[in-house]
Amino acid sequence: MKKKTVVATTVSTLLVSTAILANAVHADEVETHATITAPSTEVVATEATTNATSTVATTASSESAAPVASSTSVVTASTAETSETPAATASETATVAATPTTEVVTNASTSASNDTVTVLHTNDVHGRMVEDDRNGVIGDALLSGIVNDSRSKGTTLVFDSGDSFQGLPISNSSKGEDMASVMNAVGFDAMTVGNHEFDFGLDQLRRLSKQINFPIITSNVYVNGVRLFQPSTIVDKTPGVDGDEVVVIGVTTPETATKTHPRNIPGVSFTDPITEVKAVVDQVESNARAEGKEYKTYVVLSHLGIDTTTPVEWRGSTLAEALSNYAPLKGKRVLVLDGHSHTLHTATYGDNVTYNQTGSYLNNVGRVVYNSDRVLSHGVISHDEAKKNYQVNPTVKAMIDDIQAKYKADSSKVVIENSPVKLSGDRMDVRVRETNLGNVVADALLDYGQSAFTHKSNLAVTNGGGLRETIAKDKPITKGDIIAVLPFGNSVAQIQVTGQN
Repeated sequence: MKKKTVVATTVSTLLVSTAILANAVHADEVETHATITAPSTEVVATEATTNATSTVATTASSESAAPVASSTSVVTASTAETSETPAATASETATVAATPTTEVVTNASTSASNDTVTVLHTNDVHGRMVEDDRNGVIGDALLSGIVNDSRSKGTTLVFDSGDSFQGLPISNSSKGEDMASVMNAVGFDAMTVGNHEFDFGLDQLRRLSKQINFPIITSNVYVNGVRLFQPSTIVDKTPGVDGDEVVVIGVTTPETATKTHPRNIPGVSFTDPITEVKAVVDQVESNARAEGKEYKTYVVLSHLGIDTTTPVEWRGSTLAEALSNYAPLKGKRVLVLDGHSHTLHTATYGDNVTYNQTGSYLNNVGRVVYNSDRVLSHGVISHDEAKKNYQVNPTVKAMIDDIQAKYKADSSKVVIENSPVKLSGDRMDVRVRETNLGNVVADALLDYGQSAFTHKSNLAVTNGGGLRETIAKDKPITKGDIIAVLPFGNSVAQIQVTGQN
């Protein structure tokens, strides 16, 4: 570890003054995914991703999440400090295609009729409001174009399965509020709560829930014994016409207890997903009988995923299978629109449950089409298909351009006029050897530790996997450059250990 330098001291000051470490949020999660094939399942494609394990830093939160015990039915926030694994770049993500198409057509000869309904859905967008062709990101302006095109042709419902507000500096800089405004402009009908919705803190999530003009729902999240949000909502696109209402139920992964920082979820507990969804179905069906109504379509917005590391009873696939065998739903249409595992996957369970997940980062838009008789097709609109067949919504694009300009103006503020050397944050360097960038960051942490705690720090350590960008030689260092180097928002922590430890 080198002596503190002017660069390190300046970086340290910026880290504290802009609260990049303390007030930003954890990075997008990328898990290891396995192909899941259920009985009577047609798989469109399954995305498999891997992420290298980083060394845990003494002075910052670990990037990897703690394991979850599979035997618990109620999970509450612990005092252990954990955070998420970083977002994978396009080159780090492998896609395995089970078939060359992206949509399963249940009955190709069935033409769309007047009662056809199209469901468009997203999951794990993680702040990707800006179109990015290089990484296959559709972006919200083009998403809005897809939505508008579908609505011009017939009844269309638009849903999100969580982890939308957080993920990139452009969304994190407003603590999700700009993302909420964009989602309003797109015109979502409902969303559920992902684990990363808590990353800005419980109070900010409540503020975001009031900012959006559509319901945010979840059935199994409680704060001091009271549900955080309503468990369900009913979407009725044709008031006055009975029988076409859609019951929408939300459910959130109990892994949230260890996949956001414990300080973000004080008093929050997560109950068993399947138990809670069934209980909401029972209540809705009871109310319907009392009112002389019949609901034929249920949509479950689940942020559960199908990772093999997730306890079986908490997986979206397990929920879908359980609902296919649940007597009150027999003869009804059930769509499970899932997220959390960042998996591109579609399946059917029994004769009435359709499972769909789009992958992540708005690389695809989920699409399910059904009529009064059956599900006609289910799958995704890929980035290439979206670019070829749809036009961006200019109003939403102008809104995003304004947000982007505001962010760039803030992030382009010069912190140091010139970097005399290249500070290497290359993945193949920082993960296997000492680099000058790693030394600068460690020195900045050590400098911060001289005044931030009761006892001065004697040592500072940072994990190589947390360094994500290189700072160029002979160019100014901007606030945006520093955020790019340290995007995860980990908090600086101090521990006292013995020499032996």
